[in-house]
Amino acid sequence: MRQRGFTLVELVMVIILLGVLSAAATSLFARTGSYSALAARDRFIAMGLLAQQQALANSGASATRTLRVEQQSDVWLLSLQVGGSDVTADRIERNGLTLSLNGSALTNGQVVAVNFQQDGSTGSNRAWVFSGDSSHSVCQTSTGFMHPGSCQP
Repeated sequence: MRQRGFTLVELVMVIILLGVLSAAATSLFARTGSYSALAARDRFIAMGLLAQQQALANSGASATRTLRVEQQSDVWLLSLQVGGSDVTADRIERNGLTLSLNGSALTNGQVVAVNFQQDGSTGSNRAWVFSGDSSHSVCQTSTGFMHPGSCQP
């Protein structure tokens, strides 16, 4: 009668393989800068699309819809304003990230205001880039639509 099971060599090899895989996976999760930039980009796009939807939904109203981006030392403050009053706001942790608009990095205390017309347009293309361990681009077209990636000429 023959017994079935794993040999000691096979068990040691599995343990070593699991150790190598866990070390590789740990290094991926230790660098959160690339995930932070991606999350910041997605939240920024969501706020931009909300601003455009607000402008389109209230196309007969005369109040201006403005997406306001303020950079502080540790956060970006995003707000959607209607006629100068905040409708909604978001606070995005910077975690060492930088934000550039059309190739120029924002500085602490700087405020960028993007006005949306009644048809949802903004008048010009804007290239936003969130940078950390990796870079994530956002194109805001002259029609007001925001999408991940670079703007086409």
